[in-house]
Amino acid sequence: MRFWTNMKVAAAVTTALLLVSGATGASTDSKPADTGSISGVVVDANNKPVAGAGVEISEKVLLDGGGFKWNKLGEAKSEKDGSFKIVDLPAGKNIRLGAWLQMPNGPMVQGGKDLKVEAGKNTDVGKIKLQSARM
Repeated sequence: MRFWTNMKVAAAVTTALLLVSGATGASTDSKPADTGSISGVVVDANNKPVAGAGVEISEKVLLDGGGFKWNKLGEAKSEKDGSFKIVDLPAGKNIRLGAWLQMPNGPMVQGGKDLKVEAGKNTDVGKIKLQSARM
């Protein structure tokens, strides 16, 4: 009987220690190991900063049977000074950065660049110049 009592006490102590230490068997690190970030500044045709522009990072994914789709990896809005930063992007992927701004009562303007994310680094893409989408 004493053996079973000691086993129960040992199990209870082990469980308590695991709970106190935060050990759950699952990783608490939510970031992928090989990530990087992209930053830059959105500007208009006159090189003036653009606030509130949407910036999106997408990966081109080939589909079975031909064709492709764009898989969104991250997004941001440009700040008052036109700057943006998108973090936790998977490294080593060839991606497309797109920026856009819907003008009131007018056309949308857009711009973009093809990029590659480097692990552990921020890639500064410099200026993303918005151009009129009018055809």
